[in-house]
Amino acid sequence: MIKIIVITIVLTIIGSFCYVKFNQPTTDLETTTIWINNQPFKALIADTISKRIKGLSNRGSLPKDEAMLFVFDKCDYHGFWMKDMNFPIDIIWLNEEKVIVDIKTNIEPKTWPKIFYPNQLAYYGIEINAGLVQKYEIKEGQKVMVLKMSQPDK
Repeated sequence: MIKIIVITIVLTIIGSFCYVKFNQPTTDLETTTIWINNQPFKALIADTISKRIKGLSNRGSLPKDEAMLFVFDKCDYHGFWMKDMNFPIDIIWLNEEKVIVDIKTNIEPKTWPKIFYPNQLAYYGIEINAGLVQKYEIKEGQKVMVLKMSQPDK
């Protein structure tokens, strides 16, 4: 009986550690500043596979002046999902020249497991709070300015 109790306690501790370790928002991300239609955002950079998969998952919110900038290895039809998201977002896709090629707005967490794809090839993706595309009059064809950043890890 004691053996079962000890095993239960050990498994509970290990499970709790794993939950805390893997279900927290990513806080070790590098940042840069981006300007979308002259509106500055502090952008968290997701430039590795693991960072892109995690994205904004498990965060309670995103400050209105922040964004997440996804940097991919090549142009493609990069999809975004709402797995473990807690708030709605707008998604903006950019080509290699950082020109907006597609936008999806007001994407709700309840849309999971649907994946949202751009209509054109994209090299970058940006997630911002829902409603900001409309508020700041962000449109396809606009150029996004990105403070210099390093190339993604491959």
